[in-house]
Amino acid sequence: MQPALTVALVLCVAMVTVTCADSTFNPGCSFYSGQCVYSIKLGHNGRCDKPETDNTVASTGAGCCKEVSQMKDEFDKLKLKVNAMTSLISNSSKSTAEIEKELQKALAARDDIAAVLNRKESELKSKNAELASIMATAAEKIHILRKEKATCQAALTGDNKKVTVKPTEGEFETGGHALTYYYNFNYVDSGFYFKTTKNRKLSLRKQGYDSKTGPRVEHSWGVSKGSYLGFDARDFASNFENKAFPNSFEAESPEFPPANAYCIMFWYFMEGKDVQTLTGKIKINGGVGYPVFTKTGPVGSKKWELGQIDLDREYTQHTFKIVFTMTSDAHHTHSRGKQVYAGQEGDIAVDDLYVYNTSCSNIPRHPKTYSFYGNKVTSFYTFHLTPKSWYDAYDECRREGPWSALVSIESSAEQFALVNIIRSNAAYNIIGAKGFYTSGSDSDNESQFVWTATGFRRPIEFNYWHAGQPNNVAGNQNCLLMEYPNDNFRWGDVNCDTKHPFICEVEVPGKVSD
Repeated sequence: MQPALTVALVLCVAMVTVTCADSTFNPGCSFYSGQCVYSIKLGHNGRCDKPETDNTVASTGAGCCKEVSQMKDEFDKLKLKVNAMTSLISNSSKSTAEIEKELQKALAARDDIAAVLNRKESELKSKNAELASIMATAAEKIHILRKEKATCQAALTGDNKKVTVKPTEGEFETGGHALTYYYNFNYVDSGFYFKTTKNRKLSLRKQGYDSKTGPRVEHSWGVSKGSYLGFDARDFASNFENKAFPNSFEAESPEFPPANAYCIMFWYFMEGKDVQTLTGKIKINGGVGYPVFTKTGPVGSKKWELGQIDLDREYTQHTFKIVFTMTSDAHHTHSRGKQVYAGQEGDIAVDDLYVYNTSCSNIPRHPKTYSFYGNKVTSFYTFHLTPKSWYDAYDECRREGPWSALVSIESSAEQFALVNIIRSNAAYNIIGAKGFYTSGSDSDNESQFVWTATGFRRPIEFNYWHAGQPNNVAGNQNCLLMEYPNDNFRWGDVNCDTKHPFICEVEVPGKVSD
């Protein structure tokens, strides 16, 4: 016999006896389709329908039904609790749905408010930009009208030296005389003609610092990206063999018309033990030129110096050109099959050329505008509201005069002096939301910002950076901007090609009244 069948038979013959009210209940089982099927009937024959008493239990033997009755009561109570919980859950779900609905309404209202605020902000920015454009255009128109007035007065008086124009903010007083010509050698189209001894093709527009005797940086922008008119004796040593005669190159300017007087100003650099001569000539009618400026030997300051030439009618009654000539004895010889170089330690450079149609005594040293005195220097400022790139802003400052550059902020006192000027002027406040360019740059050495205004890098000792600045976003933010108006114009670094208003500065040693 199989084990499974044995178990089935054992279960079938098992007898269970339950006594309830003197009745015996015998469950049993039978086989059906090879399976053991139980036949069980439970009941109380109506004897437990009524509450029991001790007498009932004693007389009828119905104690077995008491447990059933108690279970029924507990079940009824449990059912009530379940119904209560179901109702609570239902109500809670309803309440949650209502809360969610109200929340959605609030979020929609918030989005509507945000959209309105964004629209208003855009409208305000548009109005500010429109206002800035109008004010910049108005300033330009006023400037043109003032120049036209000066020209008319000059024509009436017959002596343009006596004409004066009171300056407005953002411009110099130059005795009514417009700047005839300014060139910084940063652009190829200068109108200059270059010629070297024996017409050797040498690079005369130089960038950066390429020798131990040359300028560390060009003068116009104060960064290596800028160019200058440069003479490096090493180039001549490589190109000229034997010392037959001094080698030279000439840089010839465009032609200037006749006038009563001219003032020529330029910045020059001369260093190195082998440096020779820098000569400025006036060439009239294609002649060889008349020397009007001569410097020989190293200057010794290792910085840019200002050259100045006053021309009277002896030279200016005719059309003329300005010619810069730079000479050197640099050359090379051959010894035992090798080239030997001599006289190659010397550099001459010229940058930022100014030509005024008046005498130099009529050119003001500084503008008669806002000023600040600190650290034994008086600074004069002009504010320019037409946004420009950092390089174009620098050009505009340089055009104001030989001593003008983008502002360098040397102390907290100077920072807050500038902030107070901005706060006191409605136009500066509105347009200043875009920030103001300064001369600060780290384009030549990342994260090491310097002031570039003098053609000689000055480290930034006082700094007023905004939190998290400078951060050089996208690896292309090299110019220092007075950027955050709501934080007293703390500084940030920006891409130099972005356009912003800017501040120009002229520094004059000592305490000077305007």
